[in-house]
Amino acid sequence: MANTAAGTPKRKRTTSRTDDIENANESSSSLSDCPSDLSVDSRPSKQLKKAPKKAPKKEEKPKCPICEKELSLSFYKSWGSKAVHKLQKQSEMHAAHEKSDFEKEAVANKYPAVDVNWDKLQKRAAKHMAYLKELTNGKHESPFRKAMKSRKKKDIQYTPGYYGPRGARVLMEQILRVLQDDILAAGQTDRAIAAGGITAFAQCVLVPELGIRLIMEDMKVDSEEAAKIMKATIKMGERLNEDEDDLLEDEEEGEGWLAV
Repeated sequence: MANTAAGTPKRKRTTSRTDDIENANESSSSLSDCPSDLSVDSRPSKQLKKAPKKAPKKEEKPKCPICEKELSLSFYKSWGSKAVHKLQKQSEMHAAHEKSDFEKEAVANKYPAVDVNWDKLQKRAAKHMAYLKELTNGKHESPFRKAMKSRKKKDIQYTPGYYGPRGARVLMEQILRVLQDDILAAGQTDRAIAAGGITAFAQCVLVPELGIRLIMEDMKVDSEEAAKIMKATIKMGERLNEDEDDLLEDEEEGEGWLAV
């Protein structure tokens, strides 16, 4: 018996297919028992969108209370808060920034409108008296004379462009000093002169004609171009070369002074 027991080989324990399936089920069951927060999400993560940055508000430049033109902050502050609330200060601020703007424009265009030598201008004007005398006697055409005869005030120009009201006074004084008698004589046959008077003719016809001659010399241009410059720079002259002595009569007094 002993030999038989010793010689008999031990049989290996084999697992059946049923056991394998059961083991696999147990393994999968154990995995399913894992906490859900440890599971891996295979979906691509969504990046959080950043809120767009708001562009900083552009600081609005202060504006002139009269014409609403943009002004530099330093210029505006220099006038203080009174300029915003007081009408007189508003007008002064408006005049100041306009003067500054016109000075820059004059320099850019090489107009001799700033720091005019008035004594020299009077001497220059004297050289053109012979031409103005001929014009007074009808030897030369003048659009200003036609405007005076037509009584269209909107076409009448009183100031010689960038020379302004002060320039008009200087030229007027020179004209009347030299040509007063000639204008008076011409008025015997010229109805426009007779109706308007010596001063009106000198102011409305001879002053702008002389202004054209001076601008032709200043800018080295012909009479047509000089006339354009004179018309375009009227406001410049009014601001840069103001004059306390106003050559124009009061509107009520001069309502019919150009009537023929």
